[in-house]
Amino acid sequence: MNAAASPIAPAPVAPAAAPDRADAPWWRHGHVWLIISGPVAVVLAGLATAWIAWGQPDPLVTQPARMPAVKARNHAADPQAALRSEAAASAAQAR
Repeated sequence: MNAAASPIAPAPVAPAAAPDRADAPWWRHGHVWLIISGPVAVVLAGLATAWIAWGQPDPLVTQPARMPAVKARNHAADPQAALRSEAAASAAQAR
């Protein structure tokens, strides 16, 4: 008994003809979308960052924020000078 003629065996099916990839439009190629997705992601991230920055501005600094750092730097360079400047600053505040 022949397997092709057997009622149990499925009939052979010819594979479907694959479309010619060279004739497909550009948007049908997956690598094109992979290349385009990088710059699109960067533009969207930039817009999101601008939206956050515009909607939530940093508060204004009303006092010199670097003064503790300046005191520490002066103290490390010349400890006696830092103590003298601290005493002069506290005397000026007392007036």
